[in-house]
Amino acid sequence: MILQPGEAVKHSSKTTYKKTEGTLYFTNKRLAWCKLEEQTPTVEVLHEHVHTPKVSTSAAKIMLKVVSSTPESNGEPVEATAPVFVWKQADKEAANAERTKF
Repeated sequence: MILQPGEAVKHSSKTTYKKTEGTLYFTNKRLAWCKLEEQTPTVEVLHEHVHTPKVSTSAAKIMLKVVSSTPESNGEPVEATAPVFVWKQADKEAANAERTKF
Protein backbone atom coordinates (compact mmCIF):
# COMPACT_ATOMS: atom_id res chain seq x y z
CA MET A 1 0.00 0.00 0.00
CA ILE A 2 1.16 3.51 -0.76
CA LEU A 3 1.76 5.30 2.55
CA GLN A 4 1.30 9.00 3.22
CA PRO A 5 4.20 11.05 4.64
CA GLY A 6 4.69 10.14 8.31
CA GLU A 7 2.39 7.12 8.06
CA ALA A 8 3.30 3.65 9.36
CA VAL A 9 1.38 0.36 9.12
CA LYS A 10 0.48 -0.98 12.58
CA HIS A 11 -1.37 -4.10 11.37
CA SER A 12 -2.66 -5.69 8.17
CA SER A 13 -4.94 -8.64 7.48
CA LYS A 14 -6.41 -10.47 4.48
CA THR A 15 -10.14 -9.67 4.21
CA THR A 16 -12.88 -9.30 1.63
CA TYR A 17 -14.81 -6.15 0.83
CA LYS A 18 -17.87 -6.37 -1.44
CA LYS A 19 -16.91 -10.01 -2.15
CA THR A 20 -13.47 -8.97 -3.44
CA GLU A 21 -10.29 -10.24 -1.79
CA GLY A 22 -7.77 -7.75 -0.49
CA THR A 23 -5.86 -6.49 2.53
CA LEU A 24 -7.11 -4.27 5.34
CA TYR A 25 -4.44 -1.96 6.79
CA PHE A 26 -4.48 -0.16 10.13
CA THR A 27 -1.97 2.70 10.20
CA ASN A 28 -1.22 5.48 12.63
CA LYS A 29 -3.44 7.78 10.47
CA ARG A 30 -6.14 5.71 8.78
CA LEU A 31 -7.85 2.43 8.05
CA ALA A 32 -7.33 1.46 4.40
CA TRP A 33 -8.27 -1.49 2.20
CA CYS A 34 -6.57 -2.46 -1.07
CA LYS A 35 -7.54 -5.11 -3.61
CA LEU A 36 -5.01 -7.92 -3.92
CA GLU A 37 -1.96 -6.91 -5.95
CA GLU A 38 -2.94 -3.20 -5.85
CA GLN A 39 -1.17 -0.41 -3.98
CA THR A 40 -3.85 2.31 -4.05
CA PRO A 41 -6.60 1.98 -1.42
CA THR A 42 -10.16 1.35 -2.60
CA VAL A 43 -11.44 2.33 0.86
CA GLU A 44 -9.77 4.68 3.32
CA VAL A 45 -11.07 6.24 6.52
CA LEU A 46 -9.10 8.65 8.66
CA HIS A 47 -9.20 7.77 12.36
CA GLU A 48 -10.82 11.09 13.28
CA HIS A 49 -13.74 10.36 10.91
CA VAL A 50 -14.64 7.00 12.49
CA HIS A 51 -17.85 7.22 14.52
CA THR A 52 -18.47 3.63 15.45
CA PRO A 53 -16.65 0.44 14.63
CA LYS A 54 -19.15 -2.43 14.85
CA VAL A 55 -18.30 -6.11 15.07
CA SER A 56 -20.42 -9.07 14.07
CA THR A 57 -21.94 -11.12 16.86
CA SER A 58 -23.01 -14.09 14.76
CA ALA A 59 -20.71 -17.08 14.44
CA ALA A 60 -21.40 -17.37 10.70
CA LYS A 61 -19.04 -14.58 9.60
CA ILE A 62 -16.33 -12.55 11.30
CA MET A 63 -16.99 -8.96 10.18
CA LEU A 64 -16.02 -5.39 10.97
CA LYS A 65 -18.29 -2.50 9.96
CA VAL A 66 -16.76 0.97 10.16
CA VAL A 67 -19.30 3.80 10.38
CA SER A 68 -17.68 7.09 9.46
CA SER A 69 -18.41 10.49 7.99
CA THR A 70 -16.47 13.20 6.23
CA PRO A 71 -17.47 16.70 7.31
CA GLU A 72 -17.97 19.19 4.48
CA SER A 73 -16.35 22.61 4.88
CA ASN A 74 -19.17 24.40 3.03
CA GLY A 75 -21.92 23.45 5.48
CA GLU A 76 -23.41 20.75 3.24
CA PRO A 77 -24.72 17.54 4.85
CA VAL A 78 -22.17 15.09 6.13
CA GLU A 79 -21.37 12.13 3.89
CA ALA A 80 -21.73 8.88 5.87
CA THR A 81 -20.12 5.60 4.87
CA ALA A 82 -20.11 2.16 6.44
CA PRO A 83 -17.79 -0.28 4.70
CA VAL A 84 -17.97 -3.90 5.90
CA PHE A 85 -14.86 -6.11 5.91
CA VAL A 86 -15.10 -9.91 6.25
CA TRP A 87 -12.47 -12.41 7.41
CA LYS A 88 -12.73 -15.72 5.56
CA GLN A 89 -10.40 -17.97 7.56
CA ALA A 90 -11.75 -21.45 8.28
CA ASP A 91 -10.62 -21.08 11.89
CA LYS A 92 -13.19 -18.67 13.36
CA GLU A 93 -11.15 -18.09 16.52
CA ALA A 94 -8.13 -17.02 14.47
CA ALA A 95 -10.32 -14.75 12.32
CA ASN A 96 -11.87 -13.21 15.43
CA ALA A 97 -8.41 -12.61 16.92
CA GLU A 98 -7.33 -10.88 13.68
CA ARG A 99 -10.42 -8.66 13.70
CA THR A 100 -9.86 -7.51 17.29
CA LYS A 101 -6.50 -6.02 16.25
CA PHE A 102 -8.43 -3.40 14.31
